[in-house]
Amino acid sequence: MPKANLLIQELLMEAKRDLEASDQILKTDLIEIAAWHTEQAFEKAIMYVYASYKTRFLGRAVDSVYEKMKDKPHTDKHILMLNMLNEMIPDFGGLVTAKTNSALPQLTPNLSADLSGFLLKVNPSQNVSKAMAQLGKLRSALDSTAAKSMSLGQFLDRCTVANFKKDMLSLDVQSDVEKGLESLIQAEVFKFRDKDLENTFKASGVGQPDLYVGVYRFPLVALNMARWILKDPISTRYPLREWDYANLRLYRARSPALHDFYQEVNRQIETLIQYGEEFLQAFSSLGNLGIKKL
Repeated sequence: MPKANLLIQELLMEAKRDLEASDQILKTDLIEIAAWHTEQAFEKAIMYVYASYKTRFLGRAVDSVYEKMKDKPHTDKHILMLNMLNEMIPDFGGLVTAKTNSALPQLTPNLSADLSGFLLKVNPSQNVSKAMAQLGKLRSALDSTAAKSMSLGQFLDRCTVANFKKDMLSLDVQSDVEKGLESLIQAEVFKFRDKDLENTFKASGVGQPDLYVGVYRFPLVALNMARWILKDPISTRYPLREWDYANLRLYRARSPALHDFYQEVNRQIETLIQYGEEFLQAFSSLGNLGIKKL
């Protein structure tokens, strides 16, 4: 088996095994150990998609991807997700532009004008710039989050099923994508003078919400979840001086509430893994746009 496939397969398997371990431990009162396995499942789920994305769609060598994942910034989950988005957004715009531009020289003048008009209306480079600006704001917000100034006890007090569900439900990627696409449809972005070209775009799925939901939902949900998994992953493993050596006791003292919280988080991680599969499938679909068939 190629090394890239082995790395990807092992990351996915261990993410699922960590989830299973957490679920089993949650049947006991070993809450801090269950929390550690939940965090590990979350981290490996992200690493699985990240390694798949880097090797399959960016063509990176598996060893370089492995070394990059070990870098300190990449062991911080929200930084890893931001870095993924930093790479994903230009790639997403670039795939449509590259596919369209590669087809232009092979087309009749009328078809070429149709496709050029599409690029002008969609304006991928402008949309990428806007998205990158939004990403910069998100990074700044995460860097200045009030949670960084919270004590561990205050953070754990916030970790309830109700608070977690409310926060996760506030993220409605499906609705946001559908609204964005509706505005493009109203602007007749996907309407062409040549009906064969229009049918090709329809067949490619570029005008359908599922494609965009698949691209955006995984990283956005993972970013949202990263704030809830653990304030400091090592706080579940050793008594730490920065917490006056009481960090493990803080978990144990909140065992009943945290038990329900981590059960809910585990179910969301299962869903996150599914979103990761959709993310990878969406990029595969983009890489096989039907424009080249013209």
